Amino acid sequence: EKHEGTPSPDVIVWTDVQSPGKPEIMSLTCKSGNTLFLRWMRPEVFYRTVDVYAVHYRARQAGAEMEWEQQMVETVNNTINHMMYINNLTTNTAYEVRVRAATQSLVGVKKVHEGEWS
Repeated sequence: EKHEGTPSPDVIVWTDVQSPGKPEIMSLTCKSGNTLFLRWMRPEVFYRTVDVYAVHYRARQAGAEMEWEQQMVETVNNTINHMMYINNLTTNTAYEVRVRAATQSLVGVKKVHEGEWS
């Protein structure tokens, strides 16, 4: 003989995505005295999609820690190969560049899961 009560209502829970892996920088070249051309590949590991990339760059100067400049690059159709120009740089200056992928949360409004830097 079973002694079961009335069933509880169904509970629906969504799991969220995780942060994507590191993008791989394929090339970084000078196009002119004040412009760099950057090409990178989508991370091998990602969940659902990569929605946006943060591209940071800064001048390298001995003995000084310069502020990072940032440009956001939105993705289209989950593209694998990405490229951009970084303009208005200082001539005859070495620059450090890094890229990070991010995925929009499925459950948190305006929450973004950021991956590691390239």
